[in-house]
Amino acid sequence: GGPSWGVTGEDTLVYLSRGSEVVVINFADTASPKILNYIQAKRLAGRPVLVDTLLYLVTSGYIEVFNVKDPTNAPRVGRLATPVADIDVEDTLVYSISDDTFRVFSFADPANPRLLGACADSGYALDYDGGYAYLRDRWGMYILDVRNPTNPHRVASWGTDIAGVKVRGNHCYVAQGSMGTGNLYVLNVSNPASPW
Repeated sequence: GGPSWGVTGEDTLVYLSRGSEVVVINFADTASPKILNYIQAKRLAGRPVLVDTLLYLVTSGYIEVFNVKDPTNAPRVGRLATPVADIDVEDTLVYSISDDTFRVFSFADPANPRLLGACADSGYALDYDGGYAYLRDRWGMYILDVRNPTNPHRVASWGTDIAGVKVRGNHCYVAQGSMGTGNLYVLNVSNPASPW
């Protein structure tokens, strides 16, 4: 089906992006997983994000939303045509990054998403936690305050040549460098404006 760019899951269900689809796999019996569905995306499927019964999916040129309450029948309930490199989701807010623009969308009505706010910031991937978005870019990690989604803005930056960022609570895990020459850093972000 093509390359896989992301995976998410909950309980025994796994959603694996592959080519232009998301494969829904039941791992209740880990020795014999079963494919339940192939969810067809508009284009090449990127990172899937699962929030309750909605599966948000980055595809080339779109953010797509599928209702996966019944994983064997997952209809598309929303789609937004916008260039996107990566997303993260909290409740009905979708945080997105594309080249040099960070955007916050409301998907309270998935059929009619709307732009809430944006700022000029670059990155290829992001992670969200506690009102802040952490962007990964080869030039550095950028921390954006998104507590007011209509006014996202950068409050800090750290390092260069960032390969990966994951945030949980007061800790930010940053992979720096590429091709096996990098380091892993654990930063304290209890004050996101001043990581250490």
